[in-house]
Amino acid sequence: MRGRAAGRMRVGGFTEGAPERGREGEAPAEPTLGVGLGGSLALPGQALAKPASKSDDPHPALRATLPRRERGKHVYGATNYSSWSVPVSTLESSTPPLFSARLEAAARFAAVAHRDQGRKLTGTPYFQHPAAVAWILDRAGFGEDAVIAGLLHDVVEDSGISPEEIAERFGPEVADLVVWCSEVKDDAEGRKRPWIDRKRDHLAALENAPVEAKAVVLADKLHNLASIAFDLAGGADVWSAFNADRERVVWYYEETLRRCGSGDPRLERLAAECREKLDELKI
Repeated sequence: MRGRAAGRMRVGGFTEGAPERGREGEAPAEPTLGVGLGGSLALPGQALAKPASKSDDPHPALRATLPRRERGKHVYGATNYSSWSVPVSTLESSTPPLFSARLEAAARFAAVAHRDQGRKLTGTPYFQHPAAVAWILDRAGFGEDAVIAGLLHDVVEDSGISPEEIAERFGPEVADLVVWCSEVKDDAEGRKRPWIDRKRDHLAALENAPVEAKAVVLADKLHNLASIAFDLAGGADVWSAFNADRERVVWYYEETLRRCGSGDPRLERLAAECREKLDELKI
C-alpha cells in the first residue's frame, strides 16, 4: 500500500443469523455480499494495466476471450452480508505489515466467491485451496500482490468474477496476475472446451508470463499435488475425479514445471518441491 494516498477501503463484514431490520415499519434489508460480489460485476471503463508493448505479453488474445458475466445480487442462506469501512493506513516504512486490510478483504472476497464449491472427492470447502496457495506464496517470499492473486486465482475461472471487478477492488496488478492464471474453459458459443485444448493454450501463454504469475501457477500445482498425495495415502480413487487420465495429468504437471520453474530462485524452489511430489505419484 506504499505510495498510495490514505483512504478507506470497502471490505465485507457479516452478521450470522436473520437479516437485520430497518426502522420500524420498513421491510428487512435484503442480504447483500460485501467486497463487491453483489450487483453488476462488469464495470465499463475500467481497464486492466497494459503491457509496455505487444511483444511483452502474448496474453491479450486469451484475455479478450475471458467471459464477461453480468450477475444480479447474490444471497446465500440466512447470512446477512453488509458493507462497512475500515481505515487503510499508508505505510512509508520499508517493512510491510504482517497482515493488512487489503489481505483481509481478499480473503473474504475469495471465501464468498467459492462458498458453494468443494474440492474434488473430499468436498472440503474450496476456499481451503486458495488459502493454501496464498500461504505457499508467502512462505516462498513473494509480496502482497502475489499473495492476494493466490487467494483470488480461481475466481475468474470458476466463479464468474470479472477481471474488471478484481482490478476495481485490488488493483490492476493483481487482476493481471489472476488473468494469467486463468484458463479459458468455454468457447465463443459457451460450450465447454476440450481439456487438452484448454491446457495447451494456457501452457503456451505461461511461457511469457511474469515471475509472479508463474509463482501463483506453481503454488497452485504444489498444493494440488500435495492434496493428491494425501488423498492417495488415504485410499481414495483420485484419478477418477479428473477430466483426463493419469498419464495426461502427469504430462500437464511436467509441462507446467518446465515452462514456469526457472528464471528466479523462488520459482526454482517451488518447481523443485512440485517435482518431489510428482515423482512420488509416478511410483
